[in-house]
Amino acid sequence: MNTQSYTKTAIKNNFRIFLSDFTQVANDIIKKQKTNKVAAIILASAIATFGPLSRIINSKNQKTTTLLKSENIDSLIVDSNSNGNIRAMFSHDDFALEIKDFSQLNYLQLLEKTVGNKGFLKVVSQINEQNYGGQVNLQKGNLISDLAFYFNLSEQVASAVKLFLEIDANGKIIKAQSAIFQLLPIHNEEDINWLESLLKQNSLENLGLEKFENLLDVKILDKKLWQYKCSCSKQNTRNLLKLLSNEDVEKILQKQSKIELICQYCKKNYHFNKIDWKLENTEQTISCVESFTGGGFASKIVSTPGASKYFKGGLVAYTNEIKAKLNIDTSKGVVNKETALAMAKNGKKFFNSTFCVSFTGSAGPTAQEGTKVGQVFIAINNKVWELNYKGTRKQIIQKSINFALNKLKKMVNFTL
Repeated sequence: MNTQSYTKTAIKNNFRIFLSDFTQVANDIIKKQKTNKVAAIILASAIATFGPLSRIINSKNQKTTTLLKSENIDSLIVDSNSNGNIRAMFSHDDFALEIKDFSQLNYLQLLEKTVGNKGFLKVVSQINEQNYGGQVNLQKGNLISDLAFYFNLSEQVASAVKLFLEIDANGKIIKAQSAIFQLLPIHNEEDINWLESLLKQNSLENLGLEKFENLLDVKILDKKLWQYKCSCSKQNTRNLLKLLSNEDVEKILQKQSKIELICQYCKKNYHFNKIDWKLENTEQTISCVESFTGGGFASKIVSTPGASKYFKGGLVAYTNEIKAKLNIDTSKGVVNKETALAMAKNGKKFFNSTFCVSFTGSAGPTAQEGTKVGQVFIAINNKVWELNYKGTRKQIIQKSINFALNKLKKMVNFTL
């Protein structure tokens, strides 16, 4: 029976406690990565250990990525985000180990032997589109000591990390669980003694998470559910076409009719042709024609370093008089899709840009006849969207700008 993966949060004796069961997610990822035996044990251990990090480091962060590299592991990456989605990828050498019965295996010793201590552990969290994190050298290679060392050094939080795996004789992962304790600033010596005594007398490695949680006797404050989900898409993957030279493309197309790119997380195949490659390697530019946003979109764009490489410029056509000078028909009103499309079309021609974004609508506090406050039309080239927002004038303008930015990010071949 499948049980959804989770992380439970509790507090006791001035410790934040995170109890996690990643069995289902681990097996889903193992299946996608097509790993087995020793590699599957390493991967399941990494998911159970690093999976909760987006919940632990900052529950509101957008994503936490953990990267491990060692002499035997090219890369082991675990991604988790605030939506409860987890994915992982694993590139490694062959582990030539003869193990007759995996159920009797000491998995912590196996990790130390296969991962090794010559490498590093790097953790990066994305919060409000900014990256934060740190990197430490591997200590033992068993993952739990390495993560505890990372917390102590990079996060300045004294921590204890425990891992429990149940493996059948053939190497199948039956359970992949972890417990992480983090000391709060208001602690005293008795709190530390309590945890040391608890872990000495009640080993998670021997008990498993369910019995261990019962012995803890804590009140669960929160339960976060996790699922395996890859965030890849054809649009995101096509950015990799920039890495291919014309010579690379010609060699590929001589052997096969399509350019095939494979997501290393979920192994999904994406197919492209030479036209796709040319578009991705063509310099793209953007411009804008704004009405009710009053130059807010252009201001947002130019606040980004390097915007001069792709931003041609913007026009604010706030009144109907100025719109008419741009050859836009205002006789039937301006809060409609026809006006938005005409603004984008004429702006694209004026600036000679790849993309032109236009905004027309009613942000309030009053609306033009036949329209309502919050009704806006946003166009990018020949695509137009009608939206109806609620809120203050400032909120409606900001929501409209954010919508256009999100749409544009999916169209351009550069980072916006």
